[in-house]
Parts: sequence; structure tokens; C-alpha cells
Amino acid sequence: MKYSFQYMDADGDTPLRYDNAPHHRDVGRHHRHTHAGEVTKLDFTGLADLITDFQAEVNDIHDRRTN
Repeated sequence: MKYSFQYMDADGDTPLRYDNAPHHRDVGRHHRHTHAGEVTKLDFTGLADLITDFQAEVNDIHDRRTN
């Protein structure tokens, strides 16, 4: 299974991305990229959980930017 979820804002910036591409072996296959350039490991317990976590993080980012 291959996945990539990306949150892109109206200006074309990508504040968040989740993926499992093999290019960040130091943090693990399942990882997230932040706007600041951080790459951190994700605990993969299933695709449904991952989608829920991603959506929650997108909502948090959106709320911070609009308040």
C-alpha cells in the first residue's frame, strides 16, 4: 500500500503532508512533513486511524491560521 496525504493552502504552501515513501529511512516508512521542514515518524495502526489523525491535524492548522 502506498499513500500520500497533503494539505495545501490557498497560497500553494504545504503546511502538512503524510506519506510512506521510503526516502526517510531514519524516521521510518510512515512519516509526516511539516511546513517548517521537520520530518517525524508516524505510528501506523491502520489507514482509518491515519486519516483521522491527518484530518485532526489539518483542522488544528486551519483553526490556528484563521483565529
